Amino acid sequence: MPRKGFVLAIVLVLAGAWVAVPPHPGASRPGRAEQQGTFADLGDFVWYDTNHNGIQEAGEPGVAWVTVNLYRNHDCAGAPSAAADTDVAGAFMFTALPPGAYCMRFPLRFQWVFSPQNQGLSEALDSDADPATRIIRDITLETSNVDQDVGMYAVGAILGSVWCDADDNGAFENGEQVAGIAIGLWRDADCDLIPDFQLATATSNDQGVYAFPDLYIAPPGEVTCYVAAVADNPVGICTETVGDDRHAIPLTPASPLVWNADFLFVPADIPPIFLPLLCGGS
Repeated sequence: MPRKGFVLAIVLVLAGAWVAVPPHPGASRPGRAEQQGTFADLGDFVWYDTNHNGIQEAGEPGVAWVTVNLYRNHDCAGAPSAAADTDVAGAFMFTALPPGAYCMRFPLRFQWVFSPQNQGLSEALDSDADPATRIIRDITLETSNVDQDVGMYAVGAILGSVWCDADDNGAFENGEQVAGIAIGLWRDADCDLIPDFQLATATSNDQGVYAFPDLYIAPPGEVTCYVAAVADNPVGICTETVGDDRHAIPLTPASPLVWNADFLFVPADIPPIFLPLLCGGS
């Protein structure tokens, strides 16, 4: 007599026939999907959308180490049931999933945005995530689905201040900001500090701050260089630039923001004034 709770599965030979004795009622049973072998895979690709058009194109690389969260419902409610990271080529895959409703959520990276959704004519080449919510919802998995792709890219920004160190003490003080100064922005294709072509001009505001938002950044592994330069000098007492009047600014997907491209002016030295000697006539 087996011990209580012991799962007994016996195959007997009775009258030349095989007879299977079912397992103990308390034993675990395989799920329906496992019994029928109806597992499926779900994936598969996150890419760097270089031209921001939401369509995978030749030369656009995958994005590595993006964590994809998987939910067992249509709208990514509650806690994820699984997570997977993209590999060095941007691929990810959830394997051996039972049929049902699924949703995938993608993380928000600093200064990154998601490509427009469902562009073009090919389901295999478009971006499936909603750019606003970063999720792919309403996935009904019956057979393997490996066309769930996401495009994303980094957006650069350059900010700085223009100020006049009126008392020449080397410290920024209230009232020393300079408004109305034009700052030009150029692309520097080979990062040699020589501007190649001008992109935009920004003007410092009442706080002396200028900004260039929404700048292009090349894919990971590359550097995109810009040059910011003073287009006109302040009027008044502060007319002499301290340091360079231009900044070389490299941007990458990992470092997409520069916030301290400042320009400092100080009072120019006033040379002595020599008046002509006036002599009376003879």
